Amino acid sequence: RRRQAQLARDQMQVLLIASLALVSSLHRHPRAPGAALQLRSSAQRCASASRPRAQTRSLILLPELSAEAGLPEGVVIGAVEESDLGAVGNLLVGAFYPELVTLSLGLSQLERALLETPVAWINNLIALYLADSVRSFIRRRVGGERLQAHSRSAALSTPRLRAGTTEGSSIALAAADVATGKLLAFVELTVRPLDGRVPSDMLDDVDAMLRFVLPPADPLCSYLCNLCVAPHSRRRGIGSALVLASQKVVGPSGWGHDALYLHVAAQDVPTARLYQSLGFEALRHYDPKPWQVKFLGSPHVTFHRRWLPSQADAQQAAVP
Repeated sequence: RRRQAQLARDQMQVLLIASLALVSSLHRHPRAPGAALQLRSSAQRCASASRPRAQTRSLILLPELSAEAGLPEGVVIGAVEESDLGAVGNLLVGAFYPELVTLSLGLSQLERALLETPVAWINNLIALYLADSVRSFIRRRVGGERLQAHSRSAALSTPRLRAGTTEGSSIALAAADVATGKLLAFVELTVRPLDGRVPSDMLDDVDAMLRFVLPPADPLCSYLCNLCVAPHSRRRGIGSALVLASQKVVGPSGWGHDALYLHVAAQDVPTARLYQSLGFEALRHYDPKPWQVKFLGSPHVTFHRRWLPSQADAQQAAVP
């Protein structure tokens, strides 16, 4: 108990020092208008967590894709444009990193009261940084030309792997509430070598430079990543609908591919079950070796594949 209490107090001291450093840095480097931090108490944060952020969209609407995907009423799918990237960054950070710094259970009530505001500051600062980083990476992968095209055909056209750059290697789709315009879900589709490797912006940049000298050794495949649904919109079938829409985009009538691939964290059993219910199968021979996970820090993930029906199969299924 004494050791636990000491660890809790050490954590409190570190957080207090960090909060003072953050305050001083904010005074030295004032943020741009509109990017000010919102300091909220624990009760305010709990109350606001149940309310979605007012992130409006200007998507390129895709009504046919929305109808085929089986979305809930009042939700539509569209291609992301340049003006949507801010909402996309906030959506991804809110879905994948809801709380980055939490308070220890060993803290007293007084210590918690003292640390609530500094922890809120730290979480907000990290969230702002992450959202900005995510926005930049997605913009580079999707490419300014596609984001500013304002055209359905350009938004859904097959990405190309070019030597020296990863720009333009992805497309971005989102689901939005028709009445409010708020983004509810997001997914990224890309073309990459079929090597079972988890995408990494740094390694993908190296691969892009190597394409000046060597062509890709593996065939190319359609790959789904960054699928997320806002917490308040989960369990409505929106994520499954985005996966079905993705299959339409990359399938024989779209990009012309016969399969869609993705990764699932090995410990994420619910997500793996969801994808299995949608027809994905695990490709265990791509799993990283235990020593790679332990000593090299390789992500412990499983590669999945979903075979897509051919055009003939689709036409035959449509005949009554």
